[in-house]
Amino acid sequence: MNNLQASMHIVLANTFLMYIKSHGYHWNVTGPDFSEYHRFFGELYKELWESIDDIAEHIRAIDGYVIANLNTYTEIGTVEVVKDELNPFPAEAMFMQLAVDNQRVLDSLTNARALAEEARNYGLINFIEERLDVHAKHAWMLKASVRE
Repeated sequence: MNNLQASMHIVLANTFLMYIKSHGYHWNVTGPDFSEYHRFFGELYKELWESIDDIAEHIRAIDGYVIANLNTYTEIGTVEVVKDELNPFPAEAMFMQLAVDNQRVLDSLTNARALAEEARNYGLINFIEERLDVHAKHAWMLKASVRE
């Protein structure tokens, strides 16, 4: 596996781990703003889910095979795994954690973009740029959802 493939696997792992977490938050959020938060987390996890197959296809397009193992995702990813799902924390903490996770996805995308640029893989660069834009939007929406 070359560096570009490895970096895209980290993007995939981080995206998948953020997807799982946001889906769990969608299921477990509580409080007076439940409907709004439930809907927000639902839109977020659906967007992440839809991106996962595209990321995997781009790994295949650079002659890589796609890792499809949750244990490996937790080993190579930088998104922290929630250990205590049966005791969910307040919605604000969910937003704060997803903001941190989203930044980790952005960081992995930025790294992959630099390697794609070195490889002059312009199609992959375009795809990564689109993902960077999506995650930049996620960043401000997550930040805006937390009390200052």
